[in-house]
Amino acid sequence: MAGASYSPLRLSRREAKSVVRKRLLEAALEIMDVEGAAALTTTNVTRRAGLAQSSFYTHFQNLDGLLHALAEDANALNLKETRSARRSAPGNGLEALRETYRTPLQFMLAHPRLTRLMIASRYDPASALAEWSRENWVRWREALIEDLSGVGLRTDTPRRRRRAEMIAESIMAQSEVMALGAFEGRYGDLEEMVDVCVMFAMGYLGALGLWPATADHATGGRPTRARGGSKAGGPETDCAGSSPPPRPRRTGRTTPAGER
Repeated sequence: MAGASYSPLRLSRREAKSVVRKRLLEAALEIMDVEGAAALTTTNVTRRAGLAQSSFYTHFQNLDGLLHALAEDANALNLKETRSARRSAPGNGLEALRETYRTPLQFMLAHPRLTRLMIASRYDPASALAEWSRENWVRWREALIEDLSGVGLRTDTPRRRRRAEMIAESIMAQSEVMALGAFEGRYGDLEEMVDVCVMFAMGYLGALGLWPATADHATGGRPTRARGGSKAGGPETDCAGSSPPPRPRRTGRTTPAGER
């Protein structure tokens, strides 16, 4: 869908100084996209890159090192482009929220085999990418929490911090589930997937009083206090200027309505 914007040459710009290293990463991504991780051998990578096999070990210790570099650069670019798309999105904040899901989904759909590998390795202790994948999950979560904090979500107590982690991980999990559904052929429309994710996001952002503030923030305004919310900094607020939704009262009745 949007694979053109994720050129392997761009993937390595931040870290790679060598044109040869870039060509090796480009070849590795092409092999991964077409044939999968099993086809990643030093011979295949160097042949596709048009280089001598000895050049591989000048830049990578082994194939695990190549995979690490490929995944690291891909995710760094993905995060950078997601933030850039959010910040440049037009409108009242809705489009910025859509980019929170759209840009990562575009990347995952453009590189399904790499995406599957990174997801699977997070749960496979034997994978060469296992530790890196878990650390990468934390990095993405922290980046999302930082962005949410920028529009008023507070993390200054253990409870608020825990909730912020839940929200950030929910956003990440939704994107992965949508991508996996697309890989299986169940979902085919990118914008429809984004629509569904945004509906969930608007629900919890609205419940926290953050959705209006998010919209204002995206257009240069100041976060606004949700109607009925407490002042920012109050003991029960989860975000700047809003109170958490009230908990339902216990009535003592356990029989569902309509079954009396």
